[in-house]
Amino acid sequence: MLQWGRIMSLKHLYELMILFSGDLPEADVKKEIDVIKKELNSLGAEKIEEDYWGRKNLAYKLGSDYSGYFTFLKMMMDGKDIEGLKSKLLSNDKLLRQMITRVGGM
Repeated sequence: MLQWGRIMSLKHLYELMILFSGDLPEADVKKEIDVIKKELNSLGAEKIEEDYWGRKNLAYKLGSDYSGYFTFLKMMMDGKDIEGLKSKLLSNDKLLRQMITRVGGM
């Protein structure tokens, strides 16, 4: 968006699915979720909503895991910050999978 000759960034709605190893204690998973939410805040994310599903059996084995802790986070975030978020998530060895999806229109 152009305003007074400056380019302003636009925030969009994103959903982050994170899957933690089922071998972790649930208290550790909750702490990791809090760390990720703080990282989202530091990247300028707003209106963060958490939907914690808990421990679920997986349809197939991932590494040595047959179960995992599922969490979904919805947030308003600038698209330019998504790559930084992805790199932070990929460096977390407690995560089995992560997926970031832009919700809604293009």
